[in-house]
Amino acid sequence: MTVTNTTAATIRPANAEKWTTALARAKEEGLRFFTINGNPSEWFVTSGVVNGSGYVVKVTEFGMRPWATCQCRGAEFNEACKHKAIIFNQLGILPTR
Repeated sequence: MTVTNTTAATIRPANAEKWTTALARAKEEGLRFFTINGNPSEWFVTSGVVNGSGYVVKVTEFGMRPWATCQCRGAEFNEACKHKAIIFNQLGILPTR
C-alpha cells in the first residue's frame, strides 16, 4: 500500500456534527484500519478514494478533547477528517459535544 504524506496548515475546528458526518463517510466508503505495531496511538487507515492507498493517523490526546494527526489532504484544513473519525470511534473517543 502507498502511504501519502502531507503537511498541516491552518485547521478549522470541528463540532460533534462534523465528526459524525466524517464517521458516516468513513463507514459508507468502507474504510479499514489497523494499528501499527500494536500501538493504540498509531493507525493505518485505508483511503476511500485511491485503491491500495492509505494514511497514518497518530492519536496524541485521548481525553475529553481528543487530538490526532492524519496525512490526508482533508486533514490539512479540517480537524474532522474521516480517517481520524473512524479511529476516534474505534477508541470510543469520538467527540459528541
